[in-house]
Amino acid sequence: CPPGPNATGACAGGVCRAACAAGYGDCDGLAASGCEVDLRSSFTNCGACGRVCDIANGYGTCSAGACAVAACSGGYGDCDGLASNGCELDTRTSAAHCGVCGNACAPGVACGGGVCGGEVAVDLAAGGSHFCALRAGGNVACWGANTYGQLGNGGNTTTGTPAGVSTLSGIAELAAGSGHTCARRLVGPVTCWGDNLRGQLGNGTTTASATPVSITGLTDAVQIVAGNLHTCARRASGAVYCWGSNDSGQLGRNNTTRSTTPVLVTGLSDVVQIAAGGDHTCARTASGVTYCWGYNFYGQLGLGTTANALVPTPVPGLTDAVTLTAGQLHTCAVRASGAVACWGYNVYGQLGNATTANSSVPVAVMGLSDATLISAGYNHTCARRATGGVACWGYNGAGQLGTGNLTNAPVAGPVAGLADVRAVASGAASTCARLASGAVWCWGYNNSGQLGDGTSANRSTPAPVIGLP
Repeated sequence: CPPGPNATGACAGGVCRAACAAGYGDCDGLAASGCEVDLRSSFTNCGACGRVCDIANGYGTCSAGACAVAACSGGYGDCDGLASNGCELDTRTSAAHCGVCGNACAPGVACGGGVCGGEVAVDLAAGGSHFCALRAGGNVACWGANTYGQLGNGGNTTTGTPAGVSTLSGIAELAAGSGHTCARRLVGPVTCWGDNLRGQLGNGTTTASATPVSITGLTDAVQIVAGNLHTCARRASGAVYCWGSNDSGQLGRNNTTRSTTPVLVTGLSDVVQIAAGGDHTCARTASGVTYCWGYNFYGQLGLGTTANALVPTPVPGLTDAVTLTAGQLHTCAVRASGAVACWGYNVYGQLGNATTANSSVPVAVMGLSDATLISAGYNHTCARRATGGVACWGYNGAGQLGTGNLTNAPVAGPVAGLADVRAVASGAASTCARLASGAVWCWGYNNSGQLGDGTSANRSTPAPVIGLP
């Protein structure tokens, strides 16, 4: 048994074997080649034959017979120094190791994109089956249905996780309709994208656009809202302009003629908030009066009748509203006391007054006295409470009330497991909440990926949207 490389020869059972020198291994089992592998530095035979230095989320190396992390893939870090679990932390989202290991964000500040406080959501808009979030840097990400290009990414493919909107930055506010989305810039014109069947993009055409298009002449908007097929903006002067479908008078022009460009709503001048429903619109003035106009078959204008109104008409008895929301066929207001009043369609209990009878006048939501914000979907309603929790009521066939079941609720009830909520947005049958950290959690119907969790499975309790952060 002659000696081989890095070995002395030995006879075992009548067969020549290699007795390896320290640090070497006979990994091919051939005596002729001796101990051909340096176990101290071999990537595929580190410390022992067959031990490969594969590193999770990174690249490995072999040093002194032990695997070590050579480098981490972009966005990951080896913050515990253990090769066994590789680059274990996503430094794009870890508040304890934001951007690099050891860089901890201040308490309550989220990490997004590897920056403390960066890329977190600061505004949220709910469409029919899609959602959009405004990130801290002024960029926009959308997810969910994309049949009309309402995600703004240049295509029509549905996406179950947030995707950036093409060529859009410097944004201050978002609004989403049934199949279109709009954004208000910090400086410059309002821009919209998606469905444009009735001119709701406001660019003078009825051609859909999968990328943002600017609305000519609207550069001083301070708020935007979107309904099914119409859009409205409140200007700095307190005047309101609307465009798109007008079949029920939702543009407030005393006619039913649609407009593909912004037109002035009749008779309003001191507006401080607007809300757009399915085919109706409401406004709250500085004096505390609430006006509504448009479709009213179910009493969603709150006027005590079911006749459409082609111009803004005051809602009787509602002079203390502090915020409004308009759903598909119902409307709600938070009053100065924190109580909530709703009116309109109520077959699923979305008015929250413990009945399923429609009401053409405001009725009190039961079990809710500390609301600060409110959002109405197609047949459900949700409110943020002063405690930071969320209460929802109405239709729950897809789990959009977030109660862990599919039972309708005609009175307000708590959403499971949510705290420190800053805003809530209700889509057709889904709901999302923005937390103080900037993270977004969603629940309800998910056929188009509108919950942002990368699946199409409905959820009856909140789950985080992937990537926010």
